[in-house]
Amino acid sequence: MNEHEHWWHRLADDVKHWLRAHPGAPLSDMKVLDAVIGAGGVPVRRDDTALDGLPDAPLLSDRDWEYIKEQHDAGRD
Repeated sequence: MNEHEHWWHRLADDVKHWLRAHPGAPLSDMKVLDAVIGAGGVPVRRDDTALDGLPDAPLLSDRDWEYIKEQHDAGRD
């Protein structure tokens, strides 16, 4: 895959900022979740239910979080 084909590169700067500020966090902000899906990202769910019995919030895959970290560390975000 070409580096710029990844959905990360299609996100607005404010969404990228939120993701970088919340590494590994659930995508609980609907604007962020909608932007990730709209850009082509595919959030996952770790468990069917959270500890309190409510649906677990969608997350990015470990692979996607690693890609975001690599892009940030390389100064390409």
